[in-house]
Amino acid sequence: MTAQMTTIGILAISLVAGAWLAAMLSDKKGQIPQAISLIVDFIILLWASKLVLNVHHLIREPVAALSRPADSSAFYMAVLLTGIILIFRIRRDRSDPGILLFLLRLWFLSSFIFEFTEFVIGSHPTNLINLTLYGGLSLFSVQKKMPPHWLMMMSLLLWTAGLLSILLVQPILTMFGFLMSPWFILTFTVAAISTLKFLQKEGTLWT
Repeated sequence: MTAQMTTIGILAISLVAGAWLAAMLSDKKGQIPQAISLIVDFIILLWASKLVLNVHHLIREPVAALSRPADSSAFYMAVLLTGIILIFRIRRDRSDPGILLFLLRLWFLSSFIFEFTEFVIGSHPTNLINLTLYGGLSLFSVQKKMPPHWLMMMSLLLWTAGLLSILLVQPILTMFGFLMSPWFILTFTVAAISTLKFLQKEGTLWT
């Protein structure tokens, strides 16, 4: 239970710190409340997804089920549900431009902070590789030379290429400590880019 809470704590702190850094680097402090709200939703959904996916254990052994750490399946479900909530809010409230690019920067910066913390604590080679990847992605995402929609799509493609390239030197992929399958990475990238194109076409995606 202690190890699980430590990981969740590092994840939460990394996300909040990433939101603050994204705001400082993008000069978008007004988007912090939306980002924090989404982070809270994600943490709650991650916990709820873990319980739903282990409902049979919850019924038979509630204490063991509650102490069981969230796995990749719970992470996938939380990402999917958070994405649905995000798109719903974007289409409903068209008053805060640039939230998607802000969240992209938050994601990369938070991942960098998470990997740095994990590397300092455990000094795992995996964390060092991920640290390098997310450091580069963070630098790329905060540049302002490209139009926002192109910057987001290029960042997603670079993220995908970077993670799949890591498979050439190590057998596993992780994000925020969760094991990532190549099919999830590819599916996420295709879905994210398709959503960006859809929002841009209907005029919901601000530039």
